[in-house]
Amino acid sequence: MQFLKNMGEYAGVIISILTALGLLFKPVRNLIKTILKYLSKDKSTEEIKTMLLKLQSTMELHSEALMSASRITILNNYYKYMEKGEMKVYEKEALIREYEIYEKLGGNSFISSCYEELMELPTKK
Repeated sequence: MQFLKNMGEYAGVIISILTALGLLFKPVRNLIKTILKYLSKDKSTEEIKTMLLKLQSTMELHSEALMSASRITILNNYYKYMEKGEMKVYEKEALIREYEIYEKLGGNSFISSCYEELMELPTKK
């Protein structure tokens, strides 16, 4: 019984760490899939397998939410700066970072063309 309690505590710590890493890192998500494949061979780890499946589902939801937030931010910047006709250097730098996150999360919609148009705007110091 104590063994299961300890395993639950360890699994909780592992899940917390994996969730934090997995939000932005696709390789971690792939690692979770590999772990799940391994665990499916051993019936005594069913509880951990269930927790990892929940973690995977939660990570996917967080990734989708983060990608949506990045999409909205880029789109808002698009309308704002296209109207102004220029961007400050630090605004472009922030946009570049936001777009990199968006791409890493799998974003590939019309936002790419909005981003490209924004990058062509003159830079104001």
